[in-house]
Amino acid sequence: MSDKGTKKKKLKKPKELKGKTPSLRVATLPKDTNHRGDIFGGWLQSQMDLAGAAFAWEETGSTIATRFAETSFEQPIYTGDIVEFYTDLKK
Repeated sequence: MSDKGTKKKKLKKPKELKGKTPSLRVATLPKDTNHRGDIFGGWLQSQMDLAGAAFAWEETGSTIATRFAETSFEQPIYTGDIVEFYTDLKK
């Protein structure tokens, strides 16, 4: 499946993320796609876990449990897209 000829809508960064730096930025690859040609949800979840672990290490110097408080998928993600993952520490 290909998205050639279609124009992707660039999402605006939500105001609560303005000025924040992502914990992880990743370019998607063909191996990360599902049978419909968009990025596999399991890949996204694993990247979220990696972003949380990297952030936790930076903040605490040790490993901690990660939790996904909120996930929102606004549109499909395709091969070659750059995906940013933002994290926050809740005490």
